[in-house]
Parts: sequence; C-alpha cells; structure tokens
Amino acid sequence: MATVVRTTTAGARDALAATAELPILDCLDGDAVVVLAGLRGDLPDAVGVRLVANEDYPAALIARDVATLSHLVGLTTVVVGGDDADDAVTLIQALLGDEPVTLANAAGTLTEAYNRPAPARPLTVVTDAALSA
Repeated sequence: MATVVRTTTAGARDALAATAELPILDCLDGDAVVVLAGLRGDLPDAVGVRLVANEDYPAALIARDVATLSHLVGLTTVVVGGDDADDAVTLIQALLGDEPVTLANAAGTLTEAYNRPAPARPLTVVTDAALSA
C-alpha cells in the first residue's frame, strides 16, 4: 500500500520518513522531482512521486524527469494527475522503455521518440484514480 504525502518543500524530509507505507511525495510548493533529488541519501529505500500532467508540464517531460529521478533515488511509483491522466500514463509508460515510441493520444503525439537511458528499475505508473481504488 502507498500513502500520498502532501507537504511543503521544507517539510518533505520529515513527512516522507514519518510514513510506514510507501511514501509518494506530492509537493505543495515546489517541484517534487527536484525535492526528491535534493533529498537523495535521506529517503526511504522505496519512494514515489505525484506529478500533474498539463500544458506546462507535458507527459513527455514527466517521462524524462521520472527516468532521470529513477537513477538518483529509489523511485518505484509515479502517480499522475491531470485532465488527461489516463492518456498521460500511457505516454509516460511507453517512454520509460528503451524502444522508439510512436503514439498519439490526448497527452501528446510522438513519432519514433525515445527517452534514454531507461529507468534503473521497473516503475509503476498510475493515475490518481487507480491509486485510490
């Protein structure tokens, strides 16, 4: 089971350490990817992140950030919010492999796109709705 930890940048370290379940950081006042990377070495062995896909932070960019973050911390889970979260999850999952991706949906259009290197370990990528189910 996982627990979404909604906290500020300043309280992230303590909030993540305080949960007995898999903590999933939802940073209220900053970039959750940057916060987790900055806490490298002070995190539980497994951690998750909640990110919202939108025009300013498209799914393809989330995939790049997630792949990078997976090499820095024990990232195991990504929770995606946003209006087209299902499509964003499909696009993100496709870009987390080593193969070129051709895909078109509400989250974006990709033609022979890739995102290398692939994450250091397999990641679970779900929507907010799937996490609460």
